[in-house]
Amino acid sequence: DEGPDTPSSVEVITLSDAIELSLDRDLDLIGANIDGDPPVIRATQLSKLEYKHEQAQKKQRQAASNKKERKSFRFKAGIESNDLERKLDRLKSFLSKGHECEFTVFTKMRTLRQNPNAGIELVDEIRALLSDHGDLKRPPQPNETKSFYRVQYEPKK
Repeated sequence: DEGPDTPSSVEVITLSDAIELSLDRDLDLIGANIDGDPPVIRATQLSKLEYKHEQAQKKQRQAASNKKERKSFRFKAGIESNDLERKLDRLKSFLSKGHECEFTVFTKMRTLRQNPNAGIELVDEIRALLSDHGDLKRPPQPNETKSFYRVQYEPKK
């Protein structure tokens, strides 16, 4: 590392001179390429090197955590219109922020006996309301009894 007492150029010196120099300047000797000819040793403060390495790892973790995560929403067939609007507003806001969104529509068996298409009707209504805000990533996938549907959306491109 460069500093007021540290030469910025590369010097070829003996190991004993390097040890003496590092003790005089309170530096640590770190092997950069021990197997080379001549071996390369770096005189630096180990704490500074560890700090830089830690900061680089922290940046990588932050970059990895900044990936937009998928947001999940649950709707029940027979949901009231104001509740549907409130949930859809939240879903739309996440889509506008760049998040993938997934919603699941649940239907009770009692509701299915009264109206076998209750789940898919709600899915179609939600899809119509989201058409301007996101692109369908995965079409509606029902389970065997068609009591729930799972749909995925991604932000508009």
